[in-house]
Amino acid sequence: ERIDDSYMAGTGMMWDSGNGSLMLGGIITSPPALLVDTNINTKRGLVIRGSSDQSSNLFEVRDNDGSISGLYFDSKGDLHGASAVGRGSAHFFAGAGAGQDAITALDATFIGKDAGKKSNNSEYSVAIGRSAGAASSGVEYGIFMGDQAGMLVNGPSAASLNNSSIAIGRQSAQQASGIAGSNFIGYQAGFVAENVTNTNALGYQAAYDSELTDKSDFIGYQAGYRASDADSSYLGYQAGRDAHAEATIGIGYQSASQS
Repeated sequence: ERIDDSYMAGTGMMWDSGNGSLMLGGIITSPPALLVDTNINTKRGLVIRGSSDQSSNLFEVRDNDGSISGLYFDSKGDLHGASAVGRGSAHFFAGAGAGQDAITALDATFIGKDAGKKSNNSEYSVAIGRSAGAASSGVEYGIFMGDQAGMLVNGPSAASLNNSSIAIGRQSAQQASGIAGSNFIGYQAGFVAENVTNTNALGYQAAYDSELTDKSDFIGYQAGYRASDADSSYLGYQAGRDAHAEATIGIGYQSASQS
């Protein structure tokens, strides 16, 4: 629409079409601001419209060296986190320190304060929560949700293993190492688990310190807490807590807790 009037006042400028206005600088507020006003309370906002052959971003935040340093909207209007140097090519990040010093975090998503902050070789992963996956290493396709979930987790040393793992809950799998294809759900579930593969742990501190465990299930409070097991299933309060067995089933209070 044609602009009918414009003027400067102090350090600001204003364009007024009669039906709407655009204000830049300190005319209305201090520090300087951008205000778009349509004079209709229900129709206020800023719309950036690209052309049919648009290739450049519609909106972006740049550092003082000219590189994109924050969130940006691409030519189609999709929101992205900048794949800037120091973010490990993370696909999206939000929160103070999220992905800040990540290394090789291709297509990863970090949301929350310090989420994925120093993540290393944790590609195609998701970390949501304060310090979730903050220093995770070698866990591709991992999902960490919760305060400090997977904070210091390490993937398996053997590249042939499927290292996709999920940790949901405060401090779940926080210091786990060598985990692959496993799921830890609950407060401190799999907290310091080591070399645990293809295993499920559900409950408060389930599989907390489990070691050399494969194809097993632990469900319940501290179920499989310090188990070293294979092809086994335990259900109940401290079921299979210190189990060291194979092909075992334990159901109930402290069942097979020292098998």
